[in-house]
Amino acid sequence: MLIPAQPTPTFLAERMANVRHRRQERRPVESNVPKYRLITWEPSEEFIKNSHIINTPVQTMYIMGDLGPSGKLGLKENEYVLCTIKADSNGVITIKPDFNNNRGAYRLETQGEKREVWRLYLENASSHIHAEEKEREQRMYRDLYTRHKDYLNSLVGQDFEMVRIAILIQTYVSAQGYEYDNLYVHFFLDLPNNWSSVPFHCLSGVTQ
Repeated sequence: MLIPAQPTPTFLAERMANVRHRRQERRPVESNVPKYRLITWEPSEEFIKNSHIINTPVQTMYIMGDLGPSGKLGLKENEYVLCTIKADSNGVITIKPDFNNNRGAYRLETQGEKREVWRLYLENASSHIHAEEKEREQRMYRDLYTRHKDYLNSLVGQDFEMVRIAILIQTYVSAQGYEYDNLYVHFFLDLPNNWSSVPFHCLSGVTQ
């Protein structure tokens, strides 16, 4: 219990009382969103427009396979999508289904007279980049980043005031209203980005 026995309610206590009061008066809201279908895998253009979904331009390529018999090749009903590759404007490439990577084969069942089952393996057959080409690519990226950094520095300029070095001193004199006696505070200082301290400055401590 606090001392005195009936203290004046604090600002936080009043706010929490109002929150509990609002929760008691809250009425259930009927939702029109069906709970059995939370994800729309193939949204229509009207759905995208109404739902304000970010529509990133995507280029799509399909790898097709003619799974018809040897005597009936070239028929449209025997064509099946083996793999879908999508590339957006951000440089992200998506492949579906994914590479097998030592997993089991994908099963692909035809819909013709003979319901055949095909085993599909997907692997990345691209040749690995040579060490010289990789180093040349890294140099190109470093040069690009350096040019961009110089461009940003030219926009910002060099007219800055030097920051004065300040020492933070925090002292706790006393504390009241706690349940137990002989309490102390173990504090840590978390410096923000681009801030630093000299090595002999301690960023943590314990009060009396």
